[in-house]
Amino acid sequence: MSTSASALVGESGTLLRTYRLANHRFLTLAQGSVVDFASKKGAIVNAANEGCLFGGGVDGAITSAGGPNLAEDRRKLPRISSDVRCHTGDAKVTGPGDYGDLRVPFVIHAVGPNYWMYDEDGDVQTPHRLLYSAYKSALDCTVDQPIKEVAFALLSAGVFRGGQSLGRVLAIGVSAIRDWAEDNSNSSVTDIVLYAFTNREAKTLLHVCHRILLDNGGHSASGDSAATVDTSEKEEDADASTKGAADKEASAEVPQEDDDKMQASASMDDETGDSKAKEPAGAGEEVEATQEGECPDETMMNDDKEEAKQSSTTEGATPDTGKSDDAAANDDEKNS
Repeated sequence: MSTSASALVGESGTLLRTYRLANHRFLTLAQGSVVDFASKKGAIVNAANEGCLFGGGVDGAITSAGGPNLAEDRRKLPRISSDVRCHTGDAKVTGPGDYGDLRVPFVIHAVGPNYWMYDEDGDVQTPHRLLYSAYKSALDCTVDQPIKEVAFALLSAGVFRGGQSLGRVLAIGVSAIRDWAEDNSNSSVTDIVLYAFTNREAKTLLHVCHRILLDNGGHSASGDSAATVDTSEKEEDADASTKGAADKEASAEVPQEDDDKMQASASMDDETGDSKAKEPAGAGEEVEATQEGECPDETMMNDDKEEAKQSSTTEGATPDTGKSDDAAANDDEKNS
């Protein structure tokens, strides 16, 4: 790994696992808040709304930590229409800047889809494509910037995932990151971090990454052996029914334009439900220890219902006040 994952995540985050991607890049899974990510040449990816101003959840936390400089830079993003600075499925970057308590010079604002808007029509392909695009667009923002490390809040994984399973939306995000790493050799990015907030998100993200990045032959698309790093003595074994459910959650319906790539990696074996990482062919070397604590076990998942409520208010949801983003922002300023 090019950068110490411990240094990036800091004391407040828990490192779960690191995977090799194409073009000498790494994907690290962490549990904690993306607000705590620290890198002098880094960026965090905010789960933003189309107005790119003040939302709830993780957006609210980033807004609060970023202070007036971040708020001003977000206001300066060009308007596409009256209240839109970034379309759903796209991303915009602010920085470099001195953003208050944030420990990165760049903030990328990615707009994932609100699945509730599509559930009534039974249209899943459109939001799937938009979610896939939002992750890739966020990484595209790094191409012309001196950004080496990028940390993501999970997009559309809280209240915005509607009737979709958590595993499904996470599989789309992981597939998008993997595909971007394969297709882009001209970006300076070397390390990508995905932050799970709740125990359930952490557990599901591990299942998804094992299936997409390891179990599908154990090799990256470039032909190099994929590798995983885990410093725990052994990974806990979930019971078969729990593992099978997690695998079913992680089967994603995929964007048409990347159907061949994503079908192979995002389809899960519902029969076996085996989520253990397989030994990658030819990948015998250690990379860097990336786990400072135990992965969440099944007993930690008993509070899933409570965490789901918490997740619904921490993953980029914007309260419906009946006002535009700009009007809400003006009200916030008056009240501050």
